[in-house]
Amino acid sequence: MATLLVAITVHAQTFTPEQQRFVQPATLKIDKRDEFFKPSGKFFIISSAAYWSGASADLISSRGLYELNGLQRGRGGRLDYRKGILIDATIYGVTLAFEKRHPKIASFLRFAFGGAHVVAAVHNLRQ
Repeated sequence: MATLLVAITVHAQTFTPEQQRFVQPATLKIDKRDEFFKPSGKFFIISSAAYWSGASADLISSRGLYELNGLQRGRGGRLDYRKGILIDATIYGVTLAFEKRHPKIASFLRFAFGGAHVVAAVHNLRQ
């Protein structure tokens, strides 16, 4: 994302009556990079939908099966949905944080993670 810089010239600060002109007008630079990021755009929406669709399919297809992922495994070796949703939300949050500086890469990551979830869901359904 290109950095947006706005230059505003203020003329009333250093007026000298003996010269009848403005001397060194001050220039303020306002940097738009520090504004709160509002994700939008078709790639953001499509990649987010792909990510959450894949994550939902993976969680639903894991119901009642022995969980191979130790991070999502609860007592008895079955899927703990709270851990699964927490991990999915954390990954999504990381891509949102990455979205501010690199929106195309963040969208690609959401597509990739969504695809990985779909592969895991297909694997679960084949068992």
